[in-house]
Amino acid sequence: MSNSSRPEPGEIYEHYTKKTYRVFSMGLDASRQEDIVIYRALYPTDYDYFSRPLTEWNELVASLDGAGLIPRFRKLRADEIQKQAG
Repeated sequence: MSNSSRPEPGEIYEHYTKKTYRVFSMGLDASRQEDIVIYRALYPTDYDYFSRPLTEWNELVASLDGAGLIPRFRKLRADEIQKQAG
């Protein structure tokens, strides 16, 4: 795991594929006894919510351009959120 931070409900994150999501809540995968992030897409989709293990949420992945490792999810700053909404 690259980072043990826990996202907070309401925070907005950008996936490395450039799609954005709002964190709904934290949860527990009871079968694995593992923290999960429950989040909602900010784009049209067939699903209301998604979940992902916190360890996976915080891991580094290969960038799409092959330039190196980047966070799977990156928390957006207020000015970035306003820019996307505008």
